[in-house]
Amino acid sequence: MRNTFRGYIRILFICVLLTVSLSSFAQEKAVRFNTKIEKGGNGCGGANITITQNGKPFQTIVTNDDGKVKIDLPYGYNYLIVVSKVQLCTKRFEISTVNVPIDGNPQVFAIEAITLFELQKGIDYSVLNKTLVKAAYDKKSNSIDYDENYINQMLGELDKLRKLEAEAVAKAKEAEANYKAAIVAGDKSFQKKEWQASISSYQQASLLKPEENYPKDQIAQINKIMADDAAKAKADADAKAKADAEAAAKKKAEADAAAAKAAAEAKAKADADAAAKAKAEADAKAKADADAAAKAKADADAAAAKAKADADAKAKADADAAAKAKADADAAAKAKADADAAAAKAKAEADAKAKADAEAAAKKKLEDAAAKAKADAEAAAKAKADADAAAKAKADADAAAAKAKAEADAKAKADAEAAAKKKLEDAAAKAKADAEAAAKQKQTLMPLQKLKLKRMLKQN
Repeated sequence: MRNTFRGYIRILFICVLLTVSLSSFAQEKAVRFNTKIEKGGNGCGGANITITQNGKPFQTIVTNDDGKVKIDLPYGYNYLIVVSKVQLCTKRFEISTVNVPIDGNPQVFAIEAITLFELQKGIDYSVLNKTLVKAAYDKKSNSIDYDENYINQMLGELDKLRKLEAEAVAKAKEAEANYKAAIVAGDKSFQKKEWQASISSYQQASLLKPEENYPKDQIAQINKIMADDAAKAKADADAKAKADAEAAAKKKAEADAAAAKAAAEAKAKADADAAAKAKAEADAKAKADADAAAKAKADADAAAAKAKADADAKAKADADAAAKAKADADAAAKAKADADAAAAKAKAEADAKAKADAEAAAKKKLEDAAAKAKADAEAAAKAKADADAAAKAKADADAAAAKAKAEADAKAKADAEAAAKKKLEDAAAKAKADAEAAAKQKQTLMPLQKLKLKRMLKQN
């Protein structure tokens, strides 16, 4: 029965990769503990084995690559052996060498393999916080043997551990496969320079196996490549932007210069055209004013000559009429002779004065016309309007003069003798008034003179 139980225990420990065998080894006053630390069926180097003796630090060992361990445990103590490695599970064992006969056979306690596995997320590893195996000296077998009572208590826990280890191994294999697939995908994307996809694959691999440096190194290399590419792209973009800006500035400067030149040329041409037009208009205006002044002078000279001829004819007619009137009017002969003499003198003086006044008026008119032509260079429109008004006034005056002449002729025939003296005086006064008015109103001078002369002729 005892052997059957031990056989069951052996099978159970094989399932949890904790196979124990007993053998004898010559070691004085110490139990030789032999085992091998494994991971995935291979020796696990770098595992830490911490041993306490009656709760006090006793020894610390770091395994070589083959994972093999040999430890001598002096008699008379209780030992706790803790096997661990970073990112792997931790397992605990208790071995007691108390009551081992000092003079007995050397004792050896061996565990064929202690398997450490990677910890997986989502699995309860609290069972590993307990001691998995307890061994002590058994007097009946005279050897270090398992604590059967403790094993009975741990059967369920050990079965649970077996399942955990199986799950851990399966997940580790799956993680390894996923890791390799992620590395292959990352390397493939890396070769294609698909940086973001490559980084994503390497990050996935790094999450699966954080202790591996390769995916981290690849990510760092990609980040450097991307940074270098970004820096180069930025430098190229900056250089292109600068070149484009300089080209645009040069083009704008050339366009502005061309526009300024065209504007200057257009302004110069416009100014030249305006100056030429203004000069042509001024020349035409000056010529028109000169022609008008010459015509006005000629008209004034003709009017003066006609007025003199009319006055001379009138004077002769008046003298003849006066002589006839004197012969016919005996009673008034002497008075009439005196009157005629006085009238002749007055007429001569009036004629001389009229001639002088007409010549002075004509001269002043020419001077005024020349001055006015210069002063009225910008008032041509007004002068034209005034000339039109003067023409209308002349037409009205001519019509009125014709009517007045008819009436005056009729009246002159009856009043010739009585009005002869008065008419001469009126004519002289009128000639003087007309000459003064001519100086103030150059536009209407000739029409008014003609009108007055016609009235004088009509009335005489």
